[in-house]
Amino acid sequence: MKKENYYLSDELPEIKAHSNTEFCPLIYELIPAHGCEFQCTYCNVYSLKKEKTFLPVKVFKNYPGLVRKTIKEHREKGEKPVYYFSPKTDIFQRPLIETRVTHEILKVLIEEEAPFILVTKGKLPDNEILELLKKSKGRVLISYGMKCQEYADALEPNAATLDERYELAKICAENNIPAMGIIEPILPLKDLSYVKGILKKFVDLGIDHFAIDFARISKVCLEDLIAKVPELSELRDIYYRDDAVAQDFETGPYKREVVRRYAPSNEYLKKNFNLIKDYAESMGATVSICNYFKVKGINSSAYKRGFLCFGIYDEERAKEYLILDSDCCSTCESK
Repeated sequence: MKKENYYLSDELPEIKAHSNTEFCPLIYELIPAHGCEFQCTYCNVYSLKKEKTFLPVKVFKNYPGLVRKTIKEHREKGEKPVYYFSPKTDIFQRPLIETRVTHEILKVLIEEEAPFILVTKGKLPDNEILELLKKSKGRVLISYGMKCQEYADALEPNAATLDERYELAKICAENNIPAMGIIEPILPLKDLSYVKGILKKFVDLGIDHFAIDFARISKVCLEDLIAKVPELSELRDIYYRDDAVAQDFETGPYKREVVRRYAPSNEYLKKNFNLIKDYAESMGATVSICNYFKVKGINSSAYKRGFLCFGIYDEERAKEYLILDSDCCSTCESK
Protein backbone atom coordinates (compact mmCIF):
# COMPACT_ATOMS: atom_id res chain seq x y z
CA MET A 1 0.00 0.00 0.00
CA LYS A 2 1.37 3.40 -0.96
CA LYS A 3 1.80 6.03 1.69
CA GLU A 4 -0.80 8.35 0.16
CA ASN A 5 -3.43 5.72 0.99
CA TYR A 6 -3.54 6.90 4.58
CA TYR A 7 -3.62 10.30 6.21
CA LEU A 8 -3.85 11.91 9.65
CA SER A 9 -7.05 13.54 10.83
CA ASP A 10 -7.96 15.79 13.78
CA GLU A 11 -11.44 14.26 13.85
CA LEU A 12 -12.41 12.01 16.75
CA PRO A 13 -15.17 9.42 16.84
CA GLU A 14 -17.05 8.67 20.02
CA ILE A 15 -15.88 5.62 21.98
CA LYS A 16 -18.95 3.41 22.16
CA ALA A 17 -19.97 0.32 24.11
CA HIS A 18 -19.81 -2.96 22.22
CA SER A 19 -22.57 -5.41 23.02
CA ASN A 20 -24.52 -8.02 21.11
CA THR A 21 -26.71 -9.16 24.01
CA GLU A 22 -27.77 -7.89 27.42
CA PHE A 23 -25.57 -10.58 28.95
CA CYS A 24 -22.36 -9.33 27.35
CA PRO A 25 -19.65 -8.07 29.70
CA LEU A 26 -19.05 -4.32 29.57
CA ILE A 27 -16.83 -3.70 26.54
CA TYR A 28 -15.87 -0.47 24.80
CA GLU A 29 -14.57 -0.33 21.24
CA LEU A 30 -11.30 1.47 20.51
CA ILE A 31 -11.33 2.33 16.80
CA PRO A 32 -8.39 4.68 16.03
CA ALA A 33 -8.88 4.71 12.25
CA HIS A 34 -11.57 4.63 9.61
CA GLY A 35 -10.62 2.24 6.86
CA CYS A 36 -8.30 -0.76 6.77
CA GLU A 37 -5.45 -1.71 4.48
CA PHE A 38 -6.08 -5.45 4.96
CA GLN A 39 -9.22 -5.14 2.79
CA CYS A 40 -10.90 -8.39 3.80
CA THR A 41 -13.61 -9.29 1.29
CA TYR A 42 -16.05 -10.42 3.99
CA CYS A 43 -15.76 -7.14 5.93
CA ASN A 44 -19.15 -5.65 6.80
CA VAL A 45 -17.65 -2.31 7.85
CA TYR A 46 -15.92 -1.12 4.67
CA SER A 47 -17.39 -3.34 1.95
CA LEU A 48 -21.08 -2.78 2.42
CA LYS A 49 -21.65 -1.83 -1.18
CA LYS A 50 -20.06 -2.43 -4.52
CA GLU A 51 -18.04 0.75 -3.96
CA LYS A 52 -15.41 -0.22 -1.37
CA THR A 53 -14.37 2.23 1.33
CA PHE A 54 -11.23 0.56 2.72
CA LEU A 55 -8.87 3.27 1.47
CA PRO A 56 -7.58 5.79 2.15
CA VAL A 57 -7.23 4.96 5.84
CA LYS A 58 -8.08 7.94 8.01
CA VAL A 59 -5.94 7.80 11.18
CA PHE A 60 -7.26 9.75 14.15
CA LYS A 61 -3.99 11.20 15.42
CA ASN A 62 -5.39 12.43 18.75
CA TYR A 63 -7.04 9.13 19.61
CA PRO A 64 -4.57 8.15 22.39
CA GLY A 65 -5.59 11.24 24.35
CA LEU A 66 -9.26 10.37 23.86
CA VAL A 67 -8.59 6.86 25.17
CA ARG A 68 -6.99 8.24 28.35
CA LYS A 69 -9.84 10.71 28.90
CA THR A 70 -12.44 7.98 28.37
CA ILE A 71 -10.77 5.52 30.74
CA LYS A 72 -10.72 8.14 33.47
CA GLU A 73 -14.40 8.93 32.88
CA HIS A 74 -15.30 5.25 33.11
CA ARG A 75 -13.30 4.93 36.33
CA GLU A 76 -15.06 7.94 37.85
CA LYS A 77 -18.40 6.27 37.10
CA GLY A 78 -17.25 3.09 38.81
CA GLU A 79 -17.23 1.15 35.55
CA LYS A 80 -14.76 -1.68 35.01
CA PRO A 81 -14.89 -2.39 31.29
CA VAL A 82 -12.65 -4.32 28.95
CA TYR A 83 -11.43 -2.31 25.95
CA TYR A 84 -11.71 -3.97 22.54
CA PHE A 85 -8.72 -2.87 20.44
CA SER A 86 -10.01 -2.94 17.65
CA PRO A 87 -13.14 -4.51 16.18
CA LYS A 88 -13.50 -2.38 13.05
CA THR A 89 -9.95 -1.85 11.81
CA ASP A 90 -6.62 -3.60 12.46
CA ILE A 91 -4.20 -1.97 14.86
CA PHE A 92 -1.17 -3.77 13.39
CA GLN A 93 -1.74 -2.32 9.91
CA ARG A 94 0.92 -0.01 8.53
CA PRO A 95 -0.99 3.31 8.83
CA LEU A 96 -1.41 2.89 12.59
CA ILE A 97 2.12 1.61 13.12
CA GLU A 98 3.95 4.22 11.04
CA THR A 99 1.99 7.03 12.70
CA ARG A 100 2.67 5.38 16.11
CA VAL A 101 -0.96 5.68 17.11
CA THR A 102 -1.03 2.01 18.11
CA HIS A 103 2.12 2.44 20.21
CA GLU A 104 0.69 5.48 22.00
CA ILE A 105 -2.65 3.81 22.73
CA LEU A 106 -0.84 0.82 24.22
CA LYS A 107 1.16 3.18 26.43
CA VAL A 108 -2.06 4.77 27.69
CA LEU A 109 -3.61 1.37 28.41
CA ILE A 110 -0.49 0.38 30.35
CA GLU A 111 -0.27 3.63 32.33
CA GLU A 112 -3.98 3.45 33.20
CA GLU A 113 -3.69 -0.29 34.00
CA ALA A 114 -6.68 -0.93 31.76
CA PRO A 115 -7.64 -4.48 30.70
CA PHE A 116 -8.07 -4.95 26.98
CA ILE A 117 -8.22 -7.48 24.18
CA LEU A 118 -6.05 -6.80 21.16
CA VAL A 119 -7.45 -8.45 18.05
CA THR A 120 -5.39 -8.73 14.88
CA LYS A 121 -4.83 -10.46 11.57
CA GLY A 122 -1.38 -8.90 11.49
CA LYS A 123 2.11 -9.90 12.44
CA LEU A 124 4.16 -8.40 15.28
CA PRO A 125 5.12 -4.97 13.89
CA ASP A 126 8.27 -4.27 15.93
CA ASN A 127 10.09 -5.01 19.18
CA GLU A 128 8.67 -1.91 20.85
CA ILE A 129 5.16 -3.31 20.50
CA LEU A 130 6.39 -6.57 22.01
CA GLU A 131 7.83 -4.78 25.04
CA LEU A 132 4.60 -2.82 25.50
CA LEU A 133 2.51 -6.00 25.38
CA LYS A 134 4.72 -7.58 28.02
CA LYS A 135 3.96 -4.69 30.38
CA SER A 136 0.22 -4.55 29.68
CA LYS A 137 -2.93 -6.12 31.11
CA GLY A 138 -4.02 -7.14 27.66
CA ARG A 139 -4.76 -10.40 25.91
CA VAL A 140 -3.73 -10.88 22.27
CA LEU A 141 -6.37 -12.51 20.10
CA ILE A 142 -4.91 -13.83 16.87
CA SER A 143 -7.49 -14.09 14.10
CA TYR A 144 -7.20 -17.06 11.74
CA GLY A 145 -10.16 -18.64 9.99
CA MET A 146 -9.14 -19.37 6.42
CA LYS A 147 -8.96 -22.95 5.15
CA CYS A 148 -5.65 -22.36 3.37
CA GLN A 149 -3.23 -19.63 2.34
CA GLU A 150 -4.81 -19.49 -1.13
CA TYR A 151 -8.13 -18.49 0.47
CA ALA A 152 -6.33 -15.94 2.64
CA ASP A 153 -4.54 -14.44 -0.37
CA ALA A 154 -7.86 -13.99 -2.14
CA LEU A 155 -10.03 -12.85 0.77
CA GLU A 156 -7.56 -11.14 3.17
CA PRO A 157 -5.15 -9.78 0.57
CA ASN A 158 -3.04 -7.47 2.76
CA ALA A 159 -3.21 -9.24 6.12
CA ALA A 160 -0.31 -11.22 7.57
CA THR A 161 0.26 -14.68 6.16
CA LEU A 162 -1.13 -17.56 8.16
CA ASP A 163 2.41 -18.60 9.13
CA GLU A 164 3.12 -15.08 10.39
CA ARG A 165 0.07 -15.33 12.65
CA TYR A 166 1.34 -18.60 14.08
CA GLU A 167 4.66 -16.85 14.65
CA LEU A 168 2.86 -14.14 16.63
CA ALA A 169 1.27 -16.84 18.81
CA LYS A 170 4.71 -18.36 19.36
CA ILE A 171 6.20 -15.00 20.34
CA CYS A 172 3.38 -14.40 22.82
CA ALA A 173 3.88 -17.84 24.38
CA GLU A 174 7.64 -17.36 24.68
CA ASN A 175 7.15 -13.98 26.37
CA ASN A 176 4.31 -14.96 28.72
CA ILE A 177 1.86 -12.63 26.97
CA PRO A 178 -1.70 -13.95 27.41
CA ALA A 179 -2.91 -14.99 23.99
CA MET A 180 -5.58 -17.04 22.32
CA GLY A 181 -6.78 -17.86 18.84
CA ILE A 182 -9.89 -16.54 17.18
CA ILE A 183 -11.03 -18.97 14.56
CA GLU A 184 -13.01 -16.52 12.46
CA PRO A 185 -14.61 -15.95 10.19
CA ILE A 186 -15.36 -19.64 9.79
CA LEU A 187 -16.89 -19.96 6.33
CA PRO A 188 -19.74 -22.45 6.86
CA LEU A 189 -18.54 -25.07 4.40
CA LYS A 190 -19.87 -28.62 4.27
CA ASP A 191 -16.50 -29.94 5.42
CA LEU A 192 -14.95 -28.15 8.41
CA SER A 193 -12.33 -30.77 9.21
CA TYR A 194 -9.60 -28.24 8.35
CA VAL A 195 -10.43 -26.39 11.58
CA LYS A 196 -8.91 -29.27 13.55
CA GLY A 197 -5.55 -28.58 11.92
CA ILE A 198 -5.72 -24.89 12.81
CA LEU A 199 -6.51 -25.71 16.44
CA LYS A 200 -3.66 -28.21 16.66
CA LYS A 201 -1.05 -25.76 15.39
CA PHE A 202 -2.11 -23.19 17.98
CA VAL A 203 -2.34 -25.75 20.78
CA ASP A 204 1.18 -26.95 19.96
CA LEU A 205 2.30 -23.34 20.54
CA GLY A 206 0.66 -23.19 23.98
CA ILE A 207 -2.74 -21.71 23.10
CA ASP A 208 -5.53 -23.51 24.97
CA HIS A 209 -8.63 -21.36 24.48
CA PHE A 210 -10.27 -20.15 21.28
CA ALA A 211 -13.07 -17.80 20.38
CA ILE A 212 -14.84 -18.89 17.24
CA ASP A 213 -17.28 -17.11 14.99
CA PHE A 214 -19.08 -18.35 11.92
CA ALA A 215 -19.02 -15.72 9.20
CA ARG A 216 -21.76 -13.11 9.57
CA ILE A 217 -21.81 -11.36 6.23
CA SER A 218 -23.96 -9.24 3.98
CA LYS A 219 -25.16 -10.71 0.72
CA VAL A 220 -23.01 -8.19 -1.16
CA CYS A 221 -19.97 -9.59 0.65
CA LEU A 222 -21.12 -13.15 -0.01
CA GLU A 223 -21.25 -12.60 -3.75
CA ASP A 224 -17.82 -10.94 -3.63
CA LEU A 225 -16.42 -14.00 -1.83
CA ILE A 226 -17.80 -16.29 -4.51
CA ALA A 227 -16.48 -14.08 -7.30
CA LYS A 228 -12.96 -14.37 -5.85
CA VAL A 229 -13.16 -18.05 -4.88
CA PRO A 230 -15.81 -19.73 -7.08
CA GLU A 231 -15.79 -22.98 -5.10
CA LEU A 232 -17.37 -21.01 -2.23
CA SER A 233 -20.64 -21.01 -4.18
CA GLU A 234 -21.85 -23.73 -1.81
CA LEU A 235 -22.22 -20.98 0.80
CA ARG A 236 -25.37 -19.77 -0.96
CA ASP A 237 -27.06 -22.90 0.40
CA ILE A 238 -26.38 -21.55 3.93
CA TYR A 239 -26.93 -17.81 3.62
CA TYR A 240 -29.97 -17.82 1.33
CA ARG A 241 -31.94 -20.25 3.50
CA ASP A 242 -35.08 -18.98 5.18
CA ASP A 243 -33.68 -19.96 8.60
CA ALA A 244 -30.40 -18.05 8.21
CA VAL A 245 -29.99 -15.75 11.20
CA ALA A 246 -30.37 -12.09 10.17
CA GLN A 247 -28.81 -9.21 12.10
CA ASP A 248 -28.84 -5.47 11.49
CA PHE A 249 -25.21 -4.46 12.02
CA GLU A 250 -24.05 -0.92 12.75
CA THR A 251 -20.76 -0.26 11.03
CA GLY A 252 -19.37 2.00 13.72
CA PRO A 253 -19.50 5.32 15.53
CA TYR A 254 -17.57 7.28 12.92
CA LYS A 255 -19.30 6.56 9.61
CA ARG A 256 -22.53 5.02 10.80
CA GLU A 257 -24.43 2.82 8.40
CA VAL A 258 -26.58 -0.23 8.99
CA VAL A 259 -26.21 -3.39 6.95
CA ARG A 260 -28.25 -6.58 7.10
CA ARG A 261 -25.85 -9.44 7.59
CA TYR A 262 -26.56 -13.14 7.89
CA ALA A 263 -25.25 -16.07 9.90
CA PRO A 264 -25.81 -19.80 9.49
CA SER A 265 -28.97 -21.25 10.99
CA ASN A 266 -28.91 -22.30 14.63
CA GLU A 267 -29.23 -25.89 13.44
CA TYR A 268 -25.96 -25.59 11.50
CA LEU A 269 -24.37 -23.66 14.34
CA LYS A 270 -25.12 -26.22 17.05
CA LYS A 271 -23.95 -29.14 14.95
CA ASN A 272 -20.69 -27.56 13.86
CA PHE A 273 -19.92 -25.72 17.09
CA ASN A 274 -20.06 -29.09 18.85
CA LEU A 275 -17.79 -30.54 16.16
CA ILE A 276 -15.18 -27.83 16.78
CA LYS A 277 -15.67 -28.03 20.54
CA ASP A 278 -14.94 -31.77 20.40
CA TYR A 279 -11.81 -31.12 18.33
CA ALA A 280 -10.60 -28.59 20.91
CA GLU A 281 -11.42 -30.69 23.96
CA SER A 282 -9.58 -33.67 22.48
CA MET A 283 -6.47 -31.42 22.60
CA GLY A 284 -7.11 -30.10 26.12
CA ALA A 285 -8.50 -26.75 24.89
CA THR A 286 -11.85 -24.98 25.09
CA VAL A 287 -13.85 -22.70 22.80
CA SER A 288 -16.36 -19.91 23.25
CA ILE A 289 -18.70 -18.12 20.87
CA CYS A 290 -20.77 -14.93 20.87
CA ASN A 291 -23.99 -15.29 22.88
CA TYR A 292 -25.79 -13.57 20.01
CA PHE A 293 -26.51 -17.02 18.59
CA LYS A 294 -28.74 -17.80 21.61
CA VAL A 295 -27.96 -21.51 21.97
CA LYS A 296 -28.46 -22.75 25.53
CA GLY A 297 -25.36 -23.95 27.31
CA ILE A 298 -23.08 -23.27 24.37
CA ASN A 299 -20.35 -21.59 26.43
CA SER A 300 -20.56 -23.64 29.63
CA SER A 301 -17.16 -25.30 29.20
CA ALA A 302 -15.52 -21.92 28.68
CA TYR A 303 -17.29 -20.43 31.72
CA LYS A 304 -15.90 -23.23 33.89
CA ARG A 305 -12.41 -22.04 32.94
CA GLY A 306 -13.20 -18.38 33.58
CA PHE A 307 -13.65 -17.35 29.93
CA LEU A 308 -16.66 -15.33 28.83
CA CYS A 309 -17.90 -15.21 25.26
CA PHE A 310 -15.29 -14.10 22.75
CA GLY A 311 -12.54 -15.11 25.14
CA ILE A 312 -12.64 -12.36 27.74
CA TYR A 313 -11.27 -13.75 30.99
CA ASP A 314 -13.24 -12.88 34.13
CA GLU A 315 -13.39 -15.73 36.63
CA GLU A 316 -16.01 -14.21 38.93
CA ARG A 317 -18.30 -13.13 36.11
CA ALA A 318 -17.96 -16.55 34.49
CA LYS A 319 -19.32 -18.16 37.67
CA GLU A 320 -22.36 -15.89 37.42
CA TYR A 321 -22.77 -16.81 33.78
CA LEU A 322 -22.84 -20.50 34.65
CA ILE A 323 -25.88 -19.81 36.83
CA LEU A 324 -27.56 -17.70 34.15
CA ASP A 325 -26.61 -20.04 31.31
CA SER A 326 -29.80 -22.07 31.35
CA ASP A 327 -31.84 -18.92 30.83
CA CYS A 328 -29.77 -16.28 29.06
CA CYS A 329 -29.59 -17.70 25.60
CA SER A 330 -33.33 -18.20 25.41
CA THR A 331 -34.20 -14.70 26.62
CA CYS A 332 -31.45 -12.36 25.47
CA GLU A 333 -32.09 -10.06 22.57
CA SER A 334 -29.50 -8.66 20.21
CA LYS A 335 -28.88 -4.97 20.37
